[in-house]
Amino acid sequence: MVCEYLPGAEYSVDMLVNRGDTLAHTIRQREKTVSGISVQGTFVADKEISKICRLLASNLDLHGPIGMQFKRDEKGVAKILEINPRLQGAVSTAIFAGINFPLLSVQLANNEGIKVPNNKTGISFNRYWKDIQE
Repeated sequence: MVCEYLPGAEYSVDMLVNRGDTLAHTIRQREKTVSGISVQGTFVADKEISKICRLLASNLDLHGPIGMQFKRDEKGVAKILEINPRLQGAVSTAIFAGINFPLLSVQLANNEGIKVPNNKTGISFNRYWKDIQE
């Protein structure tokens, strides 16, 4: 794959979409990754990324849990890296921002009423784990 050099900050967006209509989304800046998995980050409000995500979800008529990844170019413009039709690996951290995407995804699949709280921003997280030999 050949692509533009993108030296800026990287972001992951967790979304829940109902036939193109974005029900919930959180944007987290990926501050540290290990083997491609976010282990440190901060939930942020970003109008540019939010607008792009909503437009893509609507125009592509996406449905269900969606993950999008962005990186900024040298001028600070957000560029899409990928769209994944699934829960992302660090989606569990979204609970810190007030959104339980796995639960909401099940409710959407079961056609249950969904009440989405407002997501919080400015919340940072660190994830730790290790392998233990027995």
